[in-house]
Parts: sequence; C-alpha cells; structure tokens
Amino acid sequence: LALTGRVYLEGELLYEKERRLTVIVDQPSSALAPAGLVALWKGEGNTYDAIANFHGVEPSGLKYGAGMVHQGFAFEGASDTGFTVECWVNFDSSSVAESLFGWYDANGNNELHVSRPVSSTRVLKLEVKSATGALNTFYTPDDTYSTNRWHHFALTYYRPSGELRFFRDGLPCYEGVGLGTNGCATSGDFCFGGKPDGSQPLRGGLDELSVYNRPLGAEEV
Repeated sequence: LALTGRVYLEGELLYEKERRLTVIVDQPSSALAPAGLVALWKGEGNTYDAIANFHGVEPSGLKYGAGMVHQGFAFEGASDTGFTVECWVNFDSSSVAESLFGWYDANGNNELHVSRPVSSTRVLKLEVKSATGALNTFYTPDDTYSTNRWHHFALTYYRPSGELRFFRDGLPCYEGVGLGTNGCATSGDFCFGGKPDGSQPLRGGLDELSVYNRPLGAEEV
C-alpha cells in the first residue's frame, strides 16, 4: 500500500513524500453483508442476534470454540440432547399410589413414569427405561413435598452424560447418572393425571404441565 503526501503553496508543489506500508491480515473479518440480512448469530460466547432481537435460547451443554471469525458454535453431533417435563402439583392428603405423568408403551408398561407411591416419608418414585430396555428406579429424598400446597416439579434428562435431574420449587433435589447416552425410551403415549389403563389416578391439582425437547438448565427451571 503506497501513501503519498504533498505540500503546495499558491499552487506550487513545495514538498512530496511517498511511504509504502505493508498490511498483513492474519484473521478474516466480517465483511459488509448484502442487503436483506435480518438475523445474524455470531457465536461469540452467546446466542445473541447481532442484527435484530431474535436472540436464541442457549441449551444446556452448548459449547463455543475457535471459529472462522473469532469464536463460533462447537457442536458434537448429537441432535437429541434430552428433554424436560415440568408442572405444578398440589397433592391432597390421600394415602394411595398416584401417577403424575409419563410415557407408556402399547401395553401400558412404564417407559418413563413419575408417581407418588404409598409412603409416610413423602417421596416421589421415578421409573425410567433406557433405550436398551433396562428399567431404572429412583426415589427422591424424604419430604420432597407437602400435602395441600402447590409445588413446582421438573424432570430433566441430559443425553450426552446420561444424567437425570429432578427439581422441586426451582432447586435440584435428586441428581443421578447411569442411564447411558442412548436416550430414554419415550416412544409411547404421554399421559398425565393417571396411567393409560385408568389406574393410579391423581388426587389433587395439576397445572401448567410442559414438555421440552431439551434439558432445561437450573437457571431456567
């Protein structure tokens, strides 16, 4: 790159100096985009839209690494990162087995089942069948709930690590691994408030039940 400076006095050239500069570009930069661009996610450590307000929701486990321009999103190939089921529940003081929600195969067998068993310690029972067919049973800690009051419950499964987490009123109360990374069996019907055959009907209130196709982070529950 050549730069030339000149000094004139009353139209007469008094001084002229040329300097040559070398410009080294060691990293690509963002060029001006063509007209019509409505969204741009740069992956600079977040999921913000640099053009408008179409900001992305960052899933648990999303990573960033070296990109073409500064940082970029670093994906590991698994499109199924897990799931979340959340709801508000108000149990009455009954002392019978009750079903909250779950997935069930064509024969009504549990694939994933969350229930309130007959228990004096107020625990919840989590039954989860892995994609390989192994049935895993877990129990939440004592005093997971109180009767005749609303609680918010959330169950998350993070596929890359095989981790299952259960939240009560926004805080984790059970965390377990060992389900494997092949996923949980959730191919059957999803039911709530009782099992498909009508057994274990819920006694109490159930509200705002939601299912997500990703595991929510602790800050989102």
